[in-house]
Amino acid sequence: MFDVDTQGYNATFSNDISDLSTDPDFLNQKGSLRKTGAGALTLSGSNTYQGTTTVDGGTLRITGTQNTGDHIVNAGVLRVDGKIAPGVMTTVNTQGVLEGTGTTGSVLNKGTVAPGNSIGTLTVNGNYTATPGSTLAIEVDNNNRVDALHVTGNTTFQSGAVVALQGEVFRQGIAYDFLEAGGTVANQGLVFDSSLLFLTPRATASASGLSFNVQRNSVAFSDFTSGHNQTAVANALDRLSNQPATGLSTIYDELLNGQGTGFGAKMDQLSGEAYASVESALLTQSKLWTNAASRRMDTLFTGFSESQSPLWLSVQRQWTDLNGRSGTTDVRNTTNGLFIGGDARIGTGGHVGAAFGYHDGKVRVHDRQSHAKTESYTLAVYGGTQWALSNGHRLNWHSSAAWTHHDVDMKRNGITVGKPQSLSASYRSQQVQAYTELGYAMPVSTSTALQPFARLDWTQQRSASFTESGGEAALHGKRQTNDVTSFNLGLRSYSEFALSHESTARVSASIGWRHAQGDVTPTRTLQFDQLREARFTVNGAPISRNSLQLGLNGEVDVHKNASIGLNYSGEFGGGNTSNAGSLYLKVRF
Repeated sequence: MFDVDTQGYNATFSNDISDLSTDPDFLNQKGSLRKTGAGALTLSGSNTYQGTTTVDGGTLRITGTQNTGDHIVNAGVLRVDGKIAPGVMTTVNTQGVLEGTGTTGSVLNKGTVAPGNSIGTLTVNGNYTATPGSTLAIEVDNNNRVDALHVTGNTTFQSGAVVALQGEVFRQGIAYDFLEAGGTVANQGLVFDSSLLFLTPRATASASGLSFNVQRNSVAFSDFTSGHNQTAVANALDRLSNQPATGLSTIYDELLNGQGTGFGAKMDQLSGEAYASVESALLTQSKLWTNAASRRMDTLFTGFSESQSPLWLSVQRQWTDLNGRSGTTDVRNTTNGLFIGGDARIGTGGHVGAAFGYHDGKVRVHDRQSHAKTESYTLAVYGGTQWALSNGHRLNWHSSAAWTHHDVDMKRNGITVGKPQSLSASYRSQQVQAYTELGYAMPVSTSTALQPFARLDWTQQRSASFTESGGEAALHGKRQTNDVTSFNLGLRSYSEFALSHESTARVSASIGWRHAQGDVTPTRTLQFDQLREARFTVNGAPISRNSLQLGLNGEVDVHKNASIGLNYSGEFGGGNTSNAGSLYLKVRF
């Protein structure tokens, strides 16, 4: 017995090992080898000892030729990259592993047989028998190559023998030939073991032996999603997952070979949710004009000296936070810009005017690593009239209509499904809005008035189609229309007081309630550009149905023909906040 304990080290025997047949003390005795301990022993010579070769620990590697007795693997690894003679039986017991790319004699597998070194073929020059509970480990790589066992004799998989699948990517429609048999093949009930969740492997007889393929099973993508958007994308992709499109091959490879953990986050990356949230942000931005026009008309009708200032300029900044719900994430929109306008008196109590606006903004959807830059151009008309009632009371009515053109440049980063990519698209959006308001002004003193009011607003936004560029996950967006109608009830107060003989200050405040209906959860219908059949609709961050509105305005005469003022307006409800401030100038002749 040649007993070798490598004790954690690696060693190589390159000389030939044979029986001691010429030694009278060992005449007619068969030599044997036993490998124990951690570490590796390599036999690279041509060995002819006729006793057994036993592996009880570590790795025994054969790179030469074994014209010896039988091999037994009790524990550890027998790696054959050379040759074991055809008449030599190798028995792999429960804790043992046989692997490599060489040639063995017949194999009785009670443990694990793993062909290849990464991807490769192990040849059995004889018969192969797999007992119940034994494992044949087969690896597949990204290029559809597969480990194989080449058996020149007969092959038997007893009932309960396991084929364990490992590797990178398993694809439908591929026949993975893992057994090439020269003799008969008896499949008495082999079973597959894999970590595949959405694919099920099945064995089929091939012309040369056995192969397996994978087929889409009944486990739904949506079983591992939450919220509307994740589920919508998952369902769209799932509908075509039994025949994945070539254009989305790497995405389907990752999804179909993935696990449930983190699946929803992958759907978020692919969803394009930011496009719907841009709709939410632009609909909210429309209040910049409504507030500017309403403030202008309200001060015209207070009965103070406002009517003598026909030209005005308002520089604005708005910052809005929309709270994501039902699977959507938070959105922040910051907007800077201005309105310039002018109006004239008509008749005894009416005014009409027009204005132009320009704003640039940035919509950030941080959790989706997306942001959009916007440029907005607005043309608007406004007007109103008042009717004198008894005791100095007045009935005030005014309305406005506006058209806004938005240029949107979207970027989506951090998409790692399939392969890392950054996507972008540019598109246009047209917005039409109108409002009408009726107020009842009641003087409290010669310089103070109160006015309860009711206002009806309507905004329609039509966004053009687009197609992203930059990667496999690129989306195509269809044209989309979203409408929001709101009803407002509130109370305003107005006061003015003299600062000097030539200067007057004016202060106003308002509080109100707003109820919105319609498309308060704006949507976008999207589809993958490489798979137009995979269509889905995503929601953006919702607009509040009910909200509290606050306003504060102060202005002062800085010249006999000019006034400057500061305005604040805020809206709070449903977790959303919108704040806007403006500095304005009015000039009269």
